[in-house]
Amino acid sequence: LLHGALYAFHGVPALDDLRAHFLASEWADLQPIEVEVEIDVALDDLLPDEPAGRPHIAICKLDAVYRRGERIEIVDWKTGRPPRTAVEREERLAQLRLYRRAYEARSGVPADLIDVALYYVADDLIIRD
Repeated sequence: LLHGALYAFHGVPALDDLRAHFLASEWADLQPIEVEVEIDVALDDLLPDEPAGRPHIAICKLDAVYRRGERIEIVDWKTGRPPRTAVEREERLAQLRLYRRAYEARSGVPADLIDVALYYVADDLIIRD
């Protein structure tokens, strides 16, 4: 896209709008400690219908990780539509809960010190767990 001419495709807001929302967000002035990090973790309770003790590998791709004082915050940037129902919200939060467990397993940071957030950039909407 030449000379900053940014376009919207299939209902996705123009990149200029996304950039403006991000720059106005609470993360704009923060420096992430990790970006686009992949964590593979074996969990024996990942699939609730499977017998206990049978590990499955979860591949987690964290968009951004920040240190906020003594706490860690994992942020997943979203450009799609936010959840419309409580069921959709819980489904999306399940992803964040998995990210929290994976980060704890890799880093040793206790889960109760790891905050997680979905940021729907186009809507400037934050959903935390």
